[in-house]
Amino acid sequence: FDAFCTQVFQEEMAQAGTLDLHYTLLRPEAFGISPGEPKLGVCTLEDMIQSGAAVQELADRLAAFDRSLLTEDQALVYDALSETLRASLMGRGLELYEQPLAPTIGVQAQLPILLSEYVFRSKQDVHDYLALLSQFPDYFSALTAFEQKKAEAGLCMNAESLEKVISQCQNFPSDAKNHFLTASFEERLAGCSFLTSNQKISYEIQQQKLLADAVFPAYEQLASDLGDLRGYCPEEPLGLAHVPNGTSYFQWLLTYQIGSDRTISEIRDLLEEQIATDYETILEAVRNGVDLLHPVSEHPLFDTDTDPETILHRLALKCTLDFPDVPAISWKIKTVPDSLAFTLSPAFFLTPPLDIPEENIIYINPVYEPDEKELVTTLAHEGYPGHLYQNTFESSLPPIRSLFYIGGYTEGWGLYSELYAYDFLGYSTETASALRALSSLNYAICSVLDLEVHTSGWTEEDCSNYLQSFGITDAEQAHSLYLTILEEPANYLKYYLGYLEICKLKESAFALSPDLSLMEFHRWFLEEGPTPFSLLQKDLPDLCHENSLK
Repeated sequence: FDAFCTQVFQEEMAQAGTLDLHYTLLRPEAFGISPGEPKLGVCTLEDMIQSGAAVQELADRLAAFDRSLLTEDQALVYDALSETLRASLMGRGLELYEQPLAPTIGVQAQLPILLSEYVFRSKQDVHDYLALLSQFPDYFSALTAFEQKKAEAGLCMNAESLEKVISQCQNFPSDAKNHFLTASFEERLAGCSFLTSNQKISYEIQQQKLLADAVFPAYEQLASDLGDLRGYCPEEPLGLAHVPNGTSYFQWLLTYQIGSDRTISEIRDLLEEQIATDYETILEAVRNGVDLLHPVSEHPLFDTDTDPETILHRLALKCTLDFPDVPAISWKIKTVPDSLAFTLSPAFFLTPPLDIPEENIIYINPVYEPDEKELVTTLAHEGYPGHLYQNTFESSLPPIRSLFYIGGYTEGWGLYSELYAYDFLGYSTETASALRALSSLNYAICSVLDLEVHTSGWTEEDCSNYLQSFGITDAEQAHSLYLTILEEPANYLKYYLGYLEICKLKESAFALSPDLSLMEFHRWFLEEGPTPFSLLQKDLPDLCHENSLK
């Protein structure tokens, strides 16, 4: 079984695009993988369909093993892989519902950041990077073909979102010498001691030519090609519930990308229950005189002029109370380039390769101008005890586990960490709880809209009416939120449903074992690694049994 897991990892990595391989492994050869010719990847409908057939073949190979003969650790991998493959296969026939282009999380917005962080550890890395730049025209051409097929199937994105993507593509090209890809390239070359000065100059010239001849024209062509799809845009922007099989696709997102097996009805009940709880917490605090608009910290740990580096160090110290110790972690904090600031998230963590876990990077997007509280909670989400800290546990798992992306597990933990950080801000217990409930309520409201737009067919008017019931009357804000939900189905639920699933696991754990410590629960959850929540729930009794034996 171990040999099978190694072989599957090798096969997947051998077929992966160069970016995926580069960001997963520092030394592929040490894992028995020989990198092939550089390639950006594939994104054709035919490739997606073929991928589904490969998943079925892998599921059949896995099923040939007798699970009862496996060790406990092997059985955990078996179950996680089996469940992930099962969930993946639910998406067969729904490939055209995929959305590779979107204003915030689309390929056109994410790809430049991945290229700007492409580390050069050898001359071959530089050559591979330049080769990837040369492939932009063909890669974007394939994206256009896929979008054309979506449009012909009645699945074209709404007109406003399409215009946002077109505008991004039109604005991306600029003077190659002043472009952020040029600046990041020169910065990385400067640290390459294995290159001579003349070689660096030669590579800089090559990149400028590739940007001018391949990358920028590819963006311009993509903008032009997408413009040809304007006639396919729906008359009214509506969610997945309004297209055939759209709700099935949304359910697949919940199961495969989030890792939750809950029904739509169960999720709806869970959200309503949490909204009622948060609302009562907030009202009780207000009745007791808590000023939620201008909360006062009794023991401020983070000064207003504190920089992100210092905040992360202080968060790491605070986490030692309820989270297990880990080896010292190094990191860098970077700022999102101005040219991408309006298209990327407020912050994000770049996962390092498996065999060099110390190369951690957190990006902060200055355009969002977070206040002191938001900066601390954001860095808790991305850093301690969030993704940066979480990744130290995952780096010790078998390599095959890196192939599992359970969005609810990963982003749910990020949000869990973000909300947990309200206890670190020096507020009274009641104030911290009320502020956490207020933030939770905001996520819950967005998640309800996410669910109802794509399963019940709520329109923008329905969403506005729902928001007004909570006193949210800003029409522009409501419109922007509605468009985001259309562009990124199940994205709010990836965070918030994942968070609620973790809370339910914790609730079940303490019900089974009242003397369980919070640190023990956190250790168990993190050491389990990315796993569908149904399997985590099934494994809970083992944690509680081990605790009872202590």
